[in-house]
Amino acid sequence: MRKQYLSFALAAVAISALAAAPAHAQATRTWVSALGDNDNPCSRTAPCQTFAGALAKTLPGGEISVLDAGGFGAVTIDQAVSIVADGVEGGILASSGNGIVVAAGASDVVSIRGLQIEGAGTGFNGIKFTSGAALHVENCVIRGFQSFTAGNGNGIAFFPTGNSKLLVTDTIVEKNGNAGTGGGILVQPTGSGSAKVALSGVTLNGNSFGFRADGRQSTNMAGIQGGIYDTTASGNAGNAFSAITVPGFQGVSLMLSHTSAFANNTQAVFANGALAQVFISDFIATANGTGLLVANGANILSHGNNSVSGNVSDGMPTVTIGQM
Repeated sequence: MRKQYLSFALAAVAISALAAAPAHAQATRTWVSALGDNDNPCSRTAPCQTFAGALAKTLPGGEISVLDAGGFGAVTIDQAVSIVADGVEGGILASSGNGIVVAAGASDVVSIRGLQIEGAGTGFNGIKFTSGAALHVENCVIRGFQSFTAGNGNGIAFFPTGNSKLLVTDTIVEKNGNAGTGGGILVQPTGSGSAKVALSGVTLNGNSFGFRADGRQSTNMAGIQGGIYDTTASGNAGNAFSAITVPGFQGVSLMLSHTSAFANNTQAVFANGALAQVFISDFIATANGTGLLVANGANILSHGNNSVSGNVSDGMPTVTIGQM
């Protein structure tokens, strides 16, 4: 009888331990495949099927890698992580929501590389960022986010509530936004947020607007600071590049260098508000509605080596500061 009782007790302990144990331990590197299963451990030989499934099994600071071409679903990221598709198509179709939402910790860096994020004409935002130390987007295609809902319809919606950085390189952002809302890349910190932004090798094509830095939603005087290099904005329905502020809110300072604006319906560069300034160097603007336009005390400062011609109205910089 005593032996039988002891056997029952040991069995109960074992069952309790199994119930408390996770289904799979987290790993520094996990994998997804079109033929995967989210019940798998997300290893290379037993991959998961979706980014969301893999994220749950990835340690903070780890990497999710794409094994083969496929669509891997929308994902909300709440930790430091890299999602990487090198040499294969890593797709996200988000026709009724956001492709990727980043709501991470204050020190978390999130990297997205090699993904094709499609909104199919009705998606909200390709990537929506609300918190984290930094978002890196490299070698991606983000298109078709055209929701009419306020605050949506953006290829990248960068809405930090803290002091955050955005780095976008070698990426195509096209056909986002519509006549009522949204556009290519919108940087709009909220509350006490601020933003530092760097774009390099980016194509902004056929959006409602190309790139907009909007300081009207935050009182953090660190403001928005941006450097845009080797980037082209073309065929956008609105402004190619714009900086917007109102008194009492953030200042916006942008540098456009070795960058071009072609055939945009309104302005190549628009600056609005006394705390808005845009520096241009080796900048080309042609076939736009207007080349350069300022309003309400804003400034466009030229280094004197630009070509702004062939627009319906070319406009003028407010200040020429020469080379430095």
